[in-house]
Amino acid sequence: MELTTTQSNVFLNEWLQQIPTKVQHIPDEVLVDALKYIEEQGIPDLKNEAYRGVPIESILKRYFKKIEIASKNEVANTQVVFKNFIVVGDAYSALSIEKGIRVFTSADNIPQEYLNWIGHFKLHQKDFFAALNTGYCDKLIIIHITETLDQPLHLIHFISNQGNFNQQRVLVIVDEQVKATVLESYHFTCQQSYFYNTLSEIIQKEHSQLHWINVQNNPTNTIYSINNVSFSLEKSAILKHHQISLKGSLWRNNIEVHIQQPDVNAEMKGLSIGKNQSIISQYTSILHHSGHSHSYQLYKNIADDKSTVLFNGFILVDKNAQKTDAYQNSKNILLNDNATLFARPQLEIYADDVRCSHGSTTGSLNEDALFYLKTRGIEEKDAQRLLLQAFFNDIIEEIDNADIREFIIQQIEL
Repeated sequence: MELTTTQSNVFLNEWLQQIPTKVQHIPDEVLVDALKYIEEQGIPDLKNEAYRGVPIESILKRYFKKIEIASKNEVANTQVVFKNFIVVGDAYSALSIEKGIRVFTSADNIPQEYLNWIGHFKLHQKDFFAALNTGYCDKLIIIHITETLDQPLHLIHFISNQGNFNQQRVLVIVDEQVKATVLESYHFTCQQSYFYNTLSEIIQKEHSQLHWINVQNNPTNTIYSINNVSFSLEKSAILKHHQISLKGSLWRNNIEVHIQQPDVNAEMKGLSIGKNQSIISQYTSILHHSGHSHSYQLYKNIADDKSTVLFNGFILVDKNAQKTDAYQNSKNILLNDNATLFARPQLEIYADDVRCSHGSTTGSLNEDALFYLKTRGIEEKDAQRLLLQAFFNDIIEEIDNADIREFIIQQIEL
């Protein structure tokens, strides 16, 4: 199918024409819907409520007017936490994959049972960059976890110096009664500005347990990343999700959880630390389509220097989702007057037998606690670091795997 757009935005037309189009794995009806969304909606501007505070069109025009596509590269010196790992991005390699994991790529003859899941949750009808990935991404990794994993699976996004634009699509299926932990991280060799657009669809079958940890850190502050991810939870599935966003020019995460059947437990926790002039934007949605389930969200955000940190949390309870228990909270610390923090919790409830709540607090460091530590001979910078660590420590401590906790702690700079 030929990929075209009649969007009147001249920049968008010229921009799209630079992206190679070799999409083969996307069902035709999904592809048509994605291209239609791109044509009708265009690049989100500052009037778009979902991208409030994120000048995405200005970023594209300033840094990525000319797109350079990286060729596949050899992976060298990639930071690996576990032997069990997969590298995606500019390069692809499945290394040291243990029993219980099947991997397919867009170069393989992919069974139809997997392709039926592509676009199933219609992210391409909700977000421009999800539609862009759907319509113009020729890279697909399918990971099928068929047995409980003894070690976490490390999914590494490899970003090289060759090019400034890349897209990646991932489909993960976790079978019934399977337990697994996935660590998702990023490895960079690039020094110039780089735009990375990813889309992940994760399906958890009945009685499965998944702990997904996404750690975003780019010490050179060159990455501009849009990450769309959707989880689908069947009966009695358990999901723990940790989102850790640190250094980088732009980290935008659209995280959507579909509770499809009863007795599901979904827990989402996050930590964002904005430094320099970075933008970190978390947009979460938990959609209770079925009742007798529990969801819990806690996001802690710190904004320093001239950074912007945004949190939008949304809970939907359908009319048939009785006996739903949903909780959402964001806690925010603003370290100086030049930084920006924005938090917007939202509830949309159509059932009458539910227990739902949300809240948000924003403030500065406790001056009394800071003064107390200083009177005990602790330098102000060290005292501030101790208070910040105490603020977010519970987010990190909820991660069961000690190696992953240590990996995250090593990434954090205060």
